[in-house]
Amino acid sequence: EYFWQPDELRRFLTKGGVGRGIGLLLCFGPWILIIIAYFIKDYFDFTRRFSKYGKLSQSAQNLNVNDARKLSIFYKILHPTTKTVFTSCYILGSLFNPIFLLFLILYFSPTHSDDNNSSHHSFNILSFFLHFPFPFLFQFQVLRRLYECLFIHQFSNLRSTLLQLLFSYYYYFFAIFSPNLESFLFLSSKTILHPPSTLRLLSLVAGMTLFGLGAYHQNRCHAILSKIREKSEGDKNKVGVKRVYKIPKGDWFQYVSCPHYFSEILLYVGLLMSTGGTNLSLWLVVIFVVQNLSFTAKETHGWYIEKFGSE
Repeated sequence: EYFWQPDELRRFLTKGGVGRGIGLLLCFGPWILIIIAYFIKDYFDFTRRFSKYGKLSQSAQNLNVNDARKLSIFYKILHPTTKTVFTSCYILGSLFNPIFLLFLILYFSPTHSDDNNSSHHSFNILSFFLHFPFPFLFQFQVLRRLYECLFIHQFSNLRSTLLQLLFSYYYYFFAIFSPNLESFLFLSSKTILHPPSTLRLLSLVAGMTLFGLGAYHQNRCHAILSKIREKSEGDKNKVGVKRVYKIPKGDWFQYVSCPHYFSEILLYVGLLMSTGGTNLSLWLVVIFVVQNLSFTAKETHGWYIEKFGSE
């Protein structure tokens, strides 16, 4: 009857068979489900088409034929623009993640803990960050991507589907929810009090370095992509404008076809390393990111070859 209280909820989800099963299911279930679904998606035409978006999706291109001003509100809801999909995801992520972060900080703070040891009062945000930097770094990531969506990207007017929008919400919700829930259930206040080991600090530094490297190069690659997506005709804001694609050059485009995907994989691996690899939910998140972006990069590379040949 007291499950709404953090201590009772944590006790229920970590002790006993049923409660522990529910806790593990909430942490790992959503990612196991999506990873398995992605493995079998190529066996069904609907899921294969659903996994593609933007220039890779022929169905999305066909949706762009009519002037959006003539489209019904119902149609626009079922087929949101790519910009709407990405921007709304980062807005929701930037709002939801701080709520969980604040909850964790308050939960592990000395005012909440029933530990009467005076040493517990050495708790501060820095000590929490050293043991679980994920929510801090992920907040930076979603805010950076939101900034890019608003001020750097030049989105085409291609339309996605409502299912793709909901899937994006699913991803960002559980990318925040699962790792943070796992830390709430299994991270100890006493652990946070003790200084991290040397190996743990090295892992944190290496992870943050890799995260920063990935974020920096992804930002540069997105800037390069936005500059080459020039219009062939019409006003910039007119719906239905046809864009001319060119081969991206500069930064890591000199080495790989999709460095913006490669750098995102790097920054997620950096997130994992920064936690010392102790958060199993985050392992599953990284596995899916590698799985998803590798597939998209392969499809994009094939699109480049088909469109530009040996250029």
